[in-house]
Amino acid sequence: MKPASVIFLGVALVLVLLGFIFTRVASAQAKAQGISLYTTVTQKGENENVQTYDFTNSSIDKLVLAFNNAAIRFGQSEDETARIELVNFKVGTFDITETNRMLNVTNRSQIFAFLDNFKEGNISFHGLRDYLAYTKVASAEQSVNVYLPAEMKLKIISVDSDGGDVALEALSLASDVRIESNGKTVSLKNVETTSEVALTLSGGAQATLEGVRCNSGALTLNGATVAAGGFAVGNLSVTGSRGSLNLGIAGERAAYWLDLSTKSGTFLLDGKTVESPYSELPEYYVEMIKKRESDAQSDTAAESTDDTTAPEDPAEHEMRFVVSVKLDAGSADIHFEGAPTEPEPQDTEASE
Repeated sequence: MKPASVIFLGVALVLVLLGFIFTRVASAQAKAQGISLYTTVTQKGENENVQTYDFTNSSIDKLVLAFNNAAIRFGQSEDETARIELVNFKVGTFDITETNRMLNVTNRSQIFAFLDNFKEGNISFHGLRDYLAYTKVASAEQSVNVYLPAEMKLKIISVDSDGGDVALEALSLASDVRIESNGKTVSLKNVETTSEVALTLSGGAQATLEGVRCNSGALTLNGATVAAGGFAVGNLSVTGSRGSLNLGIAGERAAYWLDLSTKSGTFLLDGKTVESPYSELPEYYVEMIKKRESDAQSDTAAESTDDTTAPEDPAEHEMRFVVSVKLDAGSADIHFEGAPTEPEPQDTEASE
């Protein structure tokens, strides 16, 4: 190694060491004087430090939350502002980026956040103290509160939670709601969306859906359970390696076809046991799906002028919603609770 390189390397190491020492000294002085080194926070309660991020005027289509060991709650905004409250977090223990019409909030490692930002062309570095702050996360329970106004126009709400509960209550949306949870609870109560609700659950996660209305649903269960009541849904797909499902559909039995299979487990349909595999899909519907999949694989679906989502003559064939359950192992109790109005099956390709 050239002498100049050795000199520059030595100087760099000395500067890093000095920065570390100065930060530690500043931290000790701030603690002695009762001053937070990392952030100035407002007091929501005696034992809560809350930081608020207002995105009312942001032009975003997608809201992404990714958190470890923090409860995440969504609710209706009372003052028509769109905002996120970070409870008991300090600067350096979370990252907020807004780019390409997407708002991303996470408490996962700044190193990975830096790589993601670099990939998106939005590099942000908040100083060495941000990384040192990871050893100083508040011991109090951390939570994230999201408040959305009634007219908030989002296309996608995405939540990835590891070790924290997720709850959505009393929301009316026009967004895809996508939630991933590992090992904790997911609760949706009185949530309505004109789009899809998709849950990916693993590690013993438990989901409860009460009074949920959506255009379509997708549940992926890998060692998880779902209990739903008053679930007003169009097409519903349930897949995964292992799961338990108690599904009360707010619809008439005659409005749905069922397609059920499991390698190990049982199915109850309106209180009666049915053997696996069990399918009510008519042959013309199966052929329609096969044709659509073939078109997609050959990349001709977008150019095709053929409407493969419905029979050539709609009067000839009946169309219904489909509840499909495909589990490697698990059980499902499916019952229909009836509905005040007859649902109207929609074009399944258009809903995608």
